[in-house]
Parts: sequence; C-alpha cells; structure tokens
Amino acid sequence: MYWTVIGYLVAIIFCLYMSGRFSGTETALTALDKVDISMMKEKGEKHVEKIEYLKEHMDQTITTILVGNNVVNVAAPTLVTVMVRDFIGNWAISIASGILTLVLLVFGEITPKGFSLKNKKRFSQKNAALIYYMSIGLNPLIKALNDLSDYFINVLGGETKFDELLVTEGDIIHLASMLEEEGIIKEIEKDILHRVFWFGDQKVKEVKVPKEDTYVMDADLTKEEAAEFIQDHGFTRIPVTKHDSDEVIGILYSKEMLGKEGGEVKDHMREPYFVKNKDDVTKIFQRMRKERIHLAVVRDEDGKFDGIITLEDILEELVGEIYDEFD
Repeated sequence: MYWTVIGYLVAIIFCLYMSGRFSGTETALTALDKVDISMMKEKGEKHVEKIEYLKEHMDQTITTILVGNNVVNVAAPTLVTVMVRDFIGNWAISIASGILTLVLLVFGEITPKGFSLKNKKRFSQKNAALIYYMSIGLNPLIKALNDLSDYFINVLGGETKFDELLVTEGDIIHLASMLEEEGIIKEIEKDILHRVFWFGDQKVKEVKVPKEDTYVMDADLTKEEAAEFIQDHGFTRIPVTKHDSDEVIGILYSKEMLGKEGGEVKDHMREPYFVKNKDDVTKIFQRMRKERIHLAVVRDEDGKFDGIITLEDILEELVGEIYDEFD
C-alpha cells in the first residue's frame, strides 16, 4: 500500500512537471522572434536548429504542445481520483480535485508561463528537443488534428496560415520611443529612426522646392552677368532655362563657371537630371548619392518644369532642418 501511494504521487508530480514544461514552452516559443533566433545562431547556442524548425512549423508545434499538455492535464486528475477513492474514500474526491485544480493552475500554467516569458531563450533551449522529437514522432496524429482544425477554421472564414514578420515598422518605432524614455538613446536618435521609416514612403512632390520658390538663370547671360546674379542671390547650383522660357536645359555650378574664361551660361552648364513628382525619394537619393548629383529638376505630368529637389532637401527628411541655399 505504501509503495502504491508513492507511485501515484510520483506520477501526479510528473504530470504537474510536464504540464508546466508544455505551458511554458508554448509561451516561450511564441514570444521568441526571428531576431532572437538569429542572435542565438550567431552565438552558436544549443538547439537553435530545432527551435528554428519549431518556429517555421508553428501550427504543428502548437498542436504538439497542446496534445502533450492535455494528456498530462487529464492524467493528473484521473490519478488523483483513483488514489483518493482507493485509499481515502469517495467523499474526499471533490476536495482533492479542487486542490489539484488550484495546483495545476499555479504550477502548470501561471508560474511556468510567467517564468518562460521572461526567460524565453533559455526555456526554449531547455525544451526544444522534447517538442521537436514529439512533433516528429506524433506527426501523423498532429497532421490529422491540424487538417481537422483548418477545416473548421475555413468554415468560420478564418486564416489557417501563420504569417510571422521579422519585426514591423511599428515595433521598431515603439521600441525607439521606449528606449528614449529610459535614457538608453537620445531624443535625436529616436527622431532619426522615426524619420527613416517615414522617409521610405516619401515622394518627390512632398520634398521638392516648388517652381515658384526657385530661382533660375537665363542660358544667354554672359559670365559677368551670371557672376553678378550669383553674388546677389548666393546660390552655387542654379537651373538654367532657355531665353524667355521656363524650360530647364541645364544646371550651372558656379564654381566651375568662375574657374573658366568668358562665354555665356550655356557654355558652362551641365546636363540636368530630371525626376517626376511621383518618383520615390529613396531611389532618387540613391542615384544622386552614387552619381554625385546635388540638384535634380522636377517635371510635372506634362513634362514641364515644376521645381527642384536637392540632396539637402532629402537629408532634411532624415535629420531635420539644416541650412539650405534654397530655403
């Protein structure tokens, strides 16, 4: 009789232990993201390949954990009921079941989930092999249960696939705000991070200097007239237009002209780089930076001059207001 009771208690404690492992592993694996896994791989930590497999087959992983958890959660009260009935009496079954429910809730759910959420990497590593081999060994059963689940999800009009993003823009922006509040990064660093994501959605029309705020130079001006214009307005790069027209035919770089002898503006200008209002600022920025273009001419839908965009304008979208000759 003594050893029988010991056997029941050992089996019940084992069920509680496994319930905690299953519950905690579910929470840990769900909380673990691809960034965490990538960092673990770089450090050469244990069981990373198994963790990666479980994350890539999350539907199979969750079902495996639920099967295991339900088995031990059913086994534990069954064992308690049989033990209490045989050694105490039927009158104590309800009391024992109530106590077990509380114990399962605390030690099989709340405690392991809370611990694993705060120690997701370590908990995942400790239990990855168990869940991995269970999912492989129980694959036919897991697949059948998943197919059945997917059927009912489809009937209800739900999605049956796990779509896990690496990290969303919102996550990074929110994290940057939290880090700034805690003093880990400076406000300007947070602002730049925010601007980087906003910058990716910008179009030329949102950043350009409009036509009415842009100074242009007549192509027929002499070098002396151009020098006077530059001195009066202080610009170093100026769009050049045809005489009595707003059609831009070139860009004058004042330093280049002043280093040469005589001639007119049209003799010293460069070919213009044209962009459209609907062009992505990121693509324009990449080309301007690569080809060392400081100023681009913006055209509207009809191909007419509509303004300019400079490297300074684009950089302001990232770092905030800086001095620019067209401001």
